[in-house]
Amino acid sequence: MMIIFWPLLSLCGLIELMNVVAKAWPHMGAIVAVIFLLIGLGWLIPFAIAVGAEVKWTVPRLILIFWMMENLMEICTLGHIPGNKFFNTVLSTGLWAAFAYTIWACFLAWGWGYNFDFNLKFEKSANFSDGVLVFLIVFGIVDIIWNAFGGYGNNLFSVLFSYHTDP
Repeated sequence: MMIIFWPLLSLCGLIELMNVVAKAWPHMGAIVAVIFLLIGLGWLIPFAIAVGAEVKWTVPRLILIFWMMENLMEICTLGHIPGNKFFNTVLSTGLWAAFAYTIWACFLAWGWGYNFDFNLKFEKSANFSDGVLVFLIVFGIVDIIWNAFGGYGNNLFSVLFSYHTDP
């Protein structure tokens, strides 16, 4: 029960407190946002070490990981600093949640006994396929181009070469 409710309630409480303080002191919105966002990055570290590290089975670990990802992404929709577009963008795009989730996941993995080796040498295994790598790279490029340019035009030229910045 603690895995389900404590992170959600504590993060919702933190964001609500940030909203209340930002409304009470609107002229100090940037300082309030910085303080609360920094607190929010480390807010779940004690939970990861004390509660999350005690989960030993694979299925509950997966549930915990996906539940926390959902919680952190949901929290982004709750925070709002009046008159501060930069911090509202950081919250609403999920950038803050991605950093918070990465920090939390690193401490959780450390609590589960996994070590980090940042020696990122690329070595092909026996199951490596050059065709699959080329397909993934081409698919990624096509996806990026389509998301940036695609679907906004009447002819092929305007679809492929007109960039729209509409939200």
